[in-house]
Amino acid sequence: MAQLGPAPPRRAPPRRAFVSLHTLRQFTSPPEENSLERVGLILENHMHTELVEYQINANLQESENLHQMTDGCQ
Repeated sequence: MAQLGPAPPRRAPPRRAFVSLHTLRQFTSPPEENSLERVGLILENHMHTELVEYQINANLQESENLHQMTDGCQ
């Protein structure tokens, strides 16, 4: 039977830190920064970003279509 080398060292299981919700709240952003107004602004910004990405993709597609059409004219 073949000899196997030494077993790799066992790693200790990851430690799980316990942090209470009270402690987390103390070190996270103040309540006024989590207001509905802020959430609304974040959502509005996200929607605007998606709209801009959509417009860019549409412009790129239109540009690509125009290039394909003009390639045949040369």
